[in-house]
Amino acid sequence: MRLRNVSFLTVLLFGLGGLVSVSWYTAFSSSRGDVVDIYQREFLALRERLHSAEQENLRRSKELNLVLEEIKRSTAEKQALPQRQNSLW
Repeated sequence: MRLRNVSFLTVLLFGLGGLVSVSWYTAFSSSRGDVVDIYQREFLALRERLHSAEQENLRRSKELNLVLEEIKRSTAEKQALPQRQNSLW
């Protein structure tokens, strides 16, 4: 699971780097008014991608918490099992 998150973050960082590179190129090759529009569009797109990444992070966190609770419950049951058997004898 951790490797999947690292891969996702790596792709996200490379994407952001590419986005910044393209934005710089377009900023220096176009007029001033267009630059503001371009940056606004890129900012909105970046904000949307960040929101999507946060939602995915939240979903995975919930899934991991459910798995952790299941492991804790299972461990507690296994530890209680020998104690019950000893008390029956």
